[in-house]
Amino acid sequence: MESQVGHGSVFTFTLPLFSLPRILFSTITDQGRLRRAVSLLTVEVAPLPACSSDQWQDARRQCLQLLKSSVYHHEDVVLPVPENASQQETFLIVAATDEPGAQAMEKRIAEQFERHTELRAKCEIKVAHTAVPLPEDGAEGSLEAQVQQVANRISELAMPAFARGPGSPTALEENSGLVHQPENTKEHTQ
Repeated sequence: MESQVGHGSVFTFTLPLFSLPRILFSTITDQGRLRRAVSLLTVEVAPLPACSSDQWQDARRQCLQLLKSSVYHHEDVVLPVPENASQQETFLIVAATDEPGAQAMEKRIAEQFERHTELRAKCEIKVAHTAVPLPEDGAEGSLEAQVQQVANRISELAMPAFARGPGSPTALEENSGLVHQPENTKEHTQ
């Protein structure tokens, strides 16, 4: 707070964009416990060379709608997307699922994209997933504290995707761990 006599006061504060633990709570918990498995899916979207700026904005909006329609609303959540001025968008989905379930989600998203002719004409996507490490069974601490730990791990996994600038390699190209692919998993590139 800054204050000057005769000039009033200025209050400065910062509000978080969103509370990740609050968003995740109903997705990663069930009956008062953490779910057995949680996966983080990344969907990297990049415009095709012929895509105009207006078309790219429209494509980003359409991709978000496609992803929201591809998830199970009580078991998965598409995280809010930070403001992004780059020529690439990374969407994150937290899913209460194991490896086979995450693979099925990748396939479902890729198939939805493949059927969306207008969107395919504007951009390309890369979909991948990684398992989110969970606290050990019987870990000490309240459920809220465990959800906070999982939120912190998701943030750690997600930060590299948002730290890249325009023209930087994607997380998939960097093989950064954000989209680690087990050998029996395929990356879906459209």
